[in-house]
Amino acid sequence: MSYPAGMIAHVFEGVGDVELIEVIGEATRDESTAIAQRLLGVGALYARRAVELAAWNTRRIDPTDEVAAEISAAQNISHARAVGQIGYGRALCERLPAVATVFARGVIDFRMVLMIIARTHNVEDTVIAEVDAVIARHAEKWMKLSKPKLADRIDLWVATIDPAAVRVPPTVDDTRCLDVDPAPTSVGLAFVAGHVRAADGAALDQRLAALAATVCEHDPRTTNQRRADACGPLARGEATLACECGREDCAAGDVRAAA
Repeated sequence: MSYPAGMIAHVFEGVGDVELIEVIGEATRDESTAIAQRLLGVGALYARRAVELAAWNTRRIDPTDEVAAEISAAQNISHARAVGQIGYGRALCERLPAVATVFARGVIDFRMVLMIIARTHNVEDTVIAEVDAVIARHAEKWMKLSKPKLADRIDLWVATIDPAAVRVPPTVDDTRCLDVDPAPTSVGLAFVAGHVRAADGAALDQRLAALAATVCEHDPRTTNQRRADACGPLARGEATLACECGREDCAAGDVRAAA
């Protein structure tokens, strides 16, 4: 929508507060969608030009230079800015299509997308799809996070899937966080991941081990399963983990409660 000169100050005269807030929210989503469409269009154009030049078997020009020349003219921007957009567009099209889909819906902004692209740059091609999927699933709820906290959340998932690809944070202690989210592929399960201080981590580890040991020797679960199940009693402040042996003469009652 365009307005004649001098009318900008009067555009929202007579518009109620609720309607004005709705306009602001819709404009924000439209802005993100428009940026996503532009960058995805740039990425698609690059893919076409790369195929064309490969088919022609010519060395006359690099695809980046050709696409940059085209989009810089279309947008009236510098060649350098156009090259930057190609990098973003290629990252979304080639490495982060799930994030790109969320971006195109307008529910995350360009600030977050730039952070995701930067923090996943070192992720191996063999696992980038997994990183892309999990970040896309969480991205919308991260919108209110500050820049450092957003970087921490992204790095957490990168470290979980591809530890060698995570960037070393400037202040390690600032990366403390603990996320509990529904497991995407397992109904009834949750995924717990985070960074806690070493002393707290050691205490948590010992407490889970102690609770897992309060069942009798006939409990059918593995040690890892009992440690996972011990999260419930730990959260409820209970001293023992319920034994699942099913035996009438279960000796779990004689086992000392977890210290």
